[in-house]
Amino acid sequence: MSNEVSPKMVNTILFFLHEANNRKLGKVKLAKLLFFADLKAYKATNEPITGIDYLRMNLGPMPQGFDQVLDSMQRAKFIRKGRRNQTPFLPAKPYDLSVFSETEQKVLRSVAKEFLSYSTEMIIYLSHQNYAWIHLLPRSYVSLELASLDSEEEVKELIAIANKLTATEIIEGSPELLASLKRGIEDARRGKLYPVDSLFE
Repeated sequence: MSNEVSPKMVNTILFFLHEANNRKLGKVKLAKLLFFADLKAYKATNEPITGIDYLRMNLGPMPQGFDQVLDSMQRAKFIRKGRRNQTPFLPAKPYDLSVFSETEQKVLRSVAKEFLSYSTEMIIYLSHQNYAWIHLLPRSYVSLELASLDSEEEVKELIAIANKLTATEIIEGSPELLASLKRGIEDARRGKLYPVDSLFE
């Protein structure tokens, strides 16, 4: 497989194309399955499965560069285009569960089962209920840390902190503090928000 796509991403997509593939599974729903699998895994282990970034788009959180991922997998003959009246993509190879931990396998099975009967419109609606999607600006980076929060007020507070935080506001402070803040600012603005105290460690 090309270095463009990680083995876990390849096999997550293959898994859903095998286990959740019906006439309701198009490209947008597939993207949502990836998001909910990564989100559920993050809540369980503090780590996503695929490692891909998500952007706040009108259709909900979408994997960054998803078209390129699918094109790469098609060129490598992992997936193929479906025929007319079929789903847009079909698996061309089996998935390999050995690349996943036991927890990740459980997450994938759970997500495939939970959303099998969902239409694209239903799963988009569900993704729109996520507080990170609600409060982030369009095309913002959606961190799973932020998306995993159940408190709307906490999400709003962290976004407000990220929007206001700049290194130039820290006029006095130790070199270590300034360096720590500089490391955190770009992540904060992209959406990789940390508890404020962690920026001072």
